[in-house]
Amino acid sequence: MKLEDLRQSQSELLEERDRQNKMMVTLRNQRDMYKNLYSQAIKASGEDIPMQLDRTFLPEVSENKMHTDSEFQLDEKIQEFENQIEKLKKQIEHLKEENDTYRRRKDSK
Repeated sequence: MKLEDLRQSQSELLEERDRQNKMMVTLRNQRDMYKNLYSQAIKASGEDIPMQLDRTFLPEVSENKMHTDSEFQLDEKIQEFENQIEKLKKQIEHLKEENDTYRRRKDSK
């Protein structure tokens, strides 16, 4: 019972972390979009772009780490699907062989 509660709690925490990561990606994209729009407006008016816009707010390492977690989950899913595909291919081969054997026996009678 307690183990089940802990697993459910872990699942909820992982879902919440995924939602937060997605929200951070969305916010980063919005920030970049507005930064680009502002830069275009400044360039159109002929002014110099402030130096503050040249720096990034989050280090690349943390951004890469967020992507790494989701990529790891995706890689696991891909591997799982590839394994399923291999199993199904083996089943197809086996069924083809059975079908060939059946046809040979039927033709020989």
